[in-house]
Amino acid sequence: MVMDGYVYIAGDGGGVYKLGSGAAEKWAVESSANVTAPLAGMVTRGTVYAATADEQVRSLGIEDGEKRWTFETAGGVQSRPAVDDGTVCAGTETGTVHALIEK
Repeated sequence: MVMDGYVYIAGDGGGVYKLGSGAAEKWAVESSANVTAPLAGMVTRGTVYAATADEQVRSLGIEDGEKRWTFETAGGVQSRPAVDDGTVCAGTETGTVHALIEK
C-alpha cells in the first residue's frame, strides 16, 4: 500500500512495516504469526489495519505504528478485512464474520 509518499507492507514472517524514501524504515511492528492479508486499502483515517493468522485484527497508528487496539477473532483471518466509515469487518477461517466499530 502506498500513501502520502510512504509504503506500508506486511511481511511473510509476521510484522507490518512503514518505509519512506530510499526504503528507509520508519517503523516496524513485529508479529509472531504471518500477517495474512495484503495491506492494500487497509490504511485509512490515520490507522493501519492488519489481520493475522494467530487470530487477531490489529489497529496501528499510521505515524508511529503504535498499537491502538487488538481484537481476538474466533479463527485465523485469511483475507483482507473490509474497512468503511469506521467499521472494520473481518471473516475468519471458522466462518465467523466480525464487525468492529472504531470509536
